[in-house]
Amino acid sequence: MKTILFDLDGTLLPMDQDTYVKNYIRLLAGHFASLGYDAKRVADGLLQATLASMKNETEQTNEEVFWSAFGQAAYPDLREHELELVQFYAEKHPTLCTAVAPGRNSRRPVDVLRAKGYRLVLATNPLFPRMATYQRMSWAGLAPSDFICVTTFDNSRRCKPNPAYFTELTEQLGLAPADCLMVGNDIRDDMEAAMAAGLETWLITDYLIDRKGEGPDAWHHGTFEEFVQYAEALPPCEG
Repeated sequence: MKTILFDLDGTLLPMDQDTYVKNYIRLLAGHFASLGYDAKRVADGLLQATLASMKNETEQTNEEVFWSAFGQAAYPDLREHELELVQFYAEKHPTLCTAVAPGRNSRRPVDVLRAKGYRLVLATNPLFPRMATYQRMSWAGLAPSDFICVTTFDNSRRCKPNPAYFTELTEQLGLAPADCLMVGNDIRDDMEAAMAAGLETWLITDYLIDRKGEGPDAWHHGTFEEFVQYAEALPPCEG
């Protein structure tokens, strides 16, 4: 094993992903409502565009699919408000950090593994703009420089739970899937999808997402603290 891929929300970042997404859509819709757009129409368009991105099987990036779907579902001209979007991420998006549980040092496994020479990838589902992803990383005390790659909707063409997300990512980075470990909290998106693409897996259970109610026992699993102990016990990376 030479490369470790981390999910962000609910894995390195201690927060409930569904709560964040719900509040994110509400806040962004409200922001554009202040510019004269209908908040419900914006919110519905965001949901439909996100679903379209998750199903992306084209050669377009998730960003291109998102804005195309949003334009058809809501307002074709909303993307033109770039300055307003920058303002939203600078001033309003940071308020969502209140959803993050306090008291955890999320840098611990990252620092331990980097010191041992492992390559790290932030394999967060690429459904959000780079600014939103980088801000959420900062809430966990992380920086883009901690990773050889951070997936966002502008640099990805697939999403979890499509195994092709992992296949394209490892191919893009020149990684052998068998040499990679995916660490996440979602059985479908992180464990099943990564395993189908040939990666090893480790399930963190603090914010477990188990849509089928099957439990974590089929996977190598444990709490965040137990994963830190696992990382500390790993030998230095060779090669």
